[in-house]
Amino acid sequence: RRNGGGKCLNKYTLLMDIRIPKTGVHYSLYNTSATNGNSGDAWINKNGQIGQGTYSKEKITVNQWTRVALTVDIPKERRFFINGSEVLKLPGGKKDGRFSLGTSTCYHPLVHLFGDSKGEDSDIHVRQVAMYNYPLKKNQIKKMAGPKTEISY
Repeated sequence: RRNGGGKCLNKYTLLMDIRIPKTGVHYSLYNTSATNGNSGDAWINKNGQIGQGTYSKEKITVNQWTRVALTVDIPKERRFFINGSEVLKLPGGKKDGRFSLGTSTCYHPLVHLFGDSKGEDSDIHVRQVAMYNYPLKKNQIKKMAGPKTEISY
């Protein structure tokens, strides 16, 4: 359902337990375009760093299960976490804009996991995924830390 004062979902958290088989390729984590018509909205770059345009200093380790969290609070901020630790903070963007869910219709929020319009979406291993319709707080993400714990709903 809509939140954040707009027509779309402007506040949310995406949590996922992933394992990358190699570096040297890009991994799209998700795409907010209902038609998958634009580049992904969060990435693991060729060096294993997460972000979008700007990337974390911290890297995801190859062949190791990692819990990645992304909190979105538009227009305020987007925050990236690796195993419970915040590693990057970026601007939130425009209300009902690129990083909002449901941007093509705003009636049926849709997200493409691991999708990109240009095919820069290398194979990635996924154990579990959760989405919340609000941005989790740092302490909530820290409590869920690594991929050895079940994601709570």
